[in-house]
Amino acid sequence: MTFRSCTKWAAIILAALAGSTLITAVWRMGRGERTISWPIQIVSNFTLQQQFRVWRSARYRVSVYCSGSAAREHLEKLLQGGNLVRVEVTESGTAVPLDYFPEPLFRPGIVSTDELGNIVLGPDEVGQDIADFSGDPAKHYRVMCSTIRPVPKLDEMNPKLVIALDPLEGKSEMVSNLFLLVATAAAAILALVASLIYVALHERRA
Repeated sequence: MTFRSCTKWAAIILAALAGSTLITAVWRMGRGERTISWPIQIVSNFTLQQQFRVWRSARYRVSVYCSGSAAREHLEKLLQGGNLVRVEVTESGTAVPLDYFPEPLFRPGIVSTDELGNIVLGPDEVGQDIADFSGDPAKHYRVMCSTIRPVPKLDEMNPKLVIALDPLEGKSEMVSNLFLLVATAAAAILALVASLIYVALHERRA
């Protein structure tokens, strides 16, 4: 095989490699952003039962989020005093181990990070991280959620139960995706160089 033929096949192989790694990176990024959610009510006697499946073997987080942009101090007070809901996850009738987050504590006159506990305050959403668990895409799960601390004000803020990737899993996936994008760029550049060499050799030969 001549050098000219080698550059031709190198360009083709590298271009195919760049395309495949780009498709893989895009697919992984879309998969990482997935969430499962259901509307709930932060009122007395509310319960929810839903079946679900996860999309890859990883750690997942169960949270309660409400939409709202009220004052931060006001929202903190609404979320303090313990978990809003009780959550259980089962698989074929067997309880799935949950790693619960410390609940927020309200102690008048005492300033401590314990007051925040599992409270999450974002620009557009507020809520509580309830627990983490290990999920397997081959299994069917059932989540059971019941309100244990009614808060009428939060019930007006479109509360929902959310299951999403543990943020640490998301960071790990982000690093992998960055590596794939770098590999895509490198393969594309090498494919371009090989194709230019091939064209230059072809014109020189002609």
